[in-house]
Amino acid sequence: MHVNAMHELLTERVDLVKKYFDKDDFSFADCTRSDGHMLSVCDSFVRQQAELIACFNEKQISLITEFVNEANLFMEPVNERTLGAFFNCSLEYPLVASNASSFLLLLNMLYKNKLVSFGWQKLVADKGLLKSNRGRQTMSKTAISSRIAEQMTRFPYTGNGPYSMLIKQLKECM
Repeated sequence: MHVNAMHELLTERVDLVKKYFDKDDFSFADCTRSDGHMLSVCDSFVRQQAELIACFNEKQISLITEFVNEANLFMEPVNERTLGAFFNCSLEYPLVASNASSFLLLLNMLYKNKLVSFGWQKLVADKGLLKSNRGRQTMSKTAISSRIAEQMTRFPYTGNGPYSMLIKQLKECM
């Protein structure tokens, strides 16, 4: 199992950590009992999470939709249903970004704040979820990584500004 997937599982499923690892004495019998349960939970959790960029609730999707529309990050305004489909990786057609770098920077900030999954860049690229306004093809993982690196160099994240305000609001809605 990938170490980052295990990290996400253990941070998302605190109940399992408490059940199996919060004892004063952890015997071999406890280990073998927990092993089968943890593996089955890990496998189903990883399979489910591997196909999603994020699991936002309706209020969070609404906040993100409002933010991206006010910032004109896409060629056309997006609705909550479309943005929900983006995060669930179920879009029929890719979103066309008017400012792909800014949208990717937003996604990266969401990742750094543990609001989107570890493999979000790969999912966006593999599922063909985003097009730049300059390109005819969907963005590749290399193009996504390059844009983020360029933006991070030009505009280092200081913890202030519109992204941090949105992230604070998203966390309050959890």
